[in-house]
Amino acid sequence: GMTIPKRVRATLQTIKTMYAQQKQMYKNKTKSIADRIVSIHKPYVRPIVRGKTNKEVEFGAKASLRHVDGYLFADHVSFDNYHEGTTLVKSIERFEQAFGKKPAYVSMDSIYGSRENRAYLKEQTIRTSVKPLGRPKKLTPEEKKQAYDDEIQRIIIEGKYGVAKRRYGLDLIMSKREETSETEIALVFVVINLAKRLRHFLRQIFSALCIVFCKLFRVLGRLFYCSVAKYSTIS
Repeated sequence: GMTIPKRVRATLQTIKTMYAQQKQMYKNKTKSIADRIVSIHKPYVRPIVRGKTNKEVEFGAKASLRHVDGYLFADHVSFDNYHEGTTLVKSIERFEQAFGKKPAYVSMDSIYGSRENRAYLKEQTIRTSVKPLGRPKKLTPEEKKQAYDDEIQRIIIEGKYGVAKRRYGLDLIMSKREETSETEIALVFVVINLAKRLRHFLRQIFSALCIVFCKLFRVLGRLFYCSVAKYSTIS
């Protein structure tokens, strides 16, 4: 008899699951269901409600990034619509594993400001940029400046997402398998960090060459001045 390929069997199973989900939503008159499949060829992709003007719902991977001295680290990448606030402790623990200590300051979005995360940060004596709960108090000029600096630091990580999409193809992940897609996403951040390191290396070389040429021109200038002074006459 004829054997159905494994890929075809998986696609048929995906179609059956999708049909069952759609039928259940129709019966219950709802528009959402747990682990809803929105793509036959990528059944692991989940709809992510973003609430944006042009894109109310997005499809793709969610990544929790850690930004340290210009370098990016993807602490958590998943195609499930998980809550980003649950990854904060994991990111801090990974920072400690990499650098041998916990960060003194964490700049993060308000979505990370759950009571559990606030209690953890207070226990670890880690300063954060999230506004305190309760009625806002009047800030001193120093506190206003600190809040402004904290907001600038938070904007930097938001800009890194845009750079990764526009310049490094983070929004052009074409792989069909979940594992391959996650590998491509990880490679994007590897390339970003390598480019950062290369720019730093070239900047050091350029600075060193500038210092060498400045010293060389200074020596040549002195030699030229001495030779002119030796053969010049005063009338």
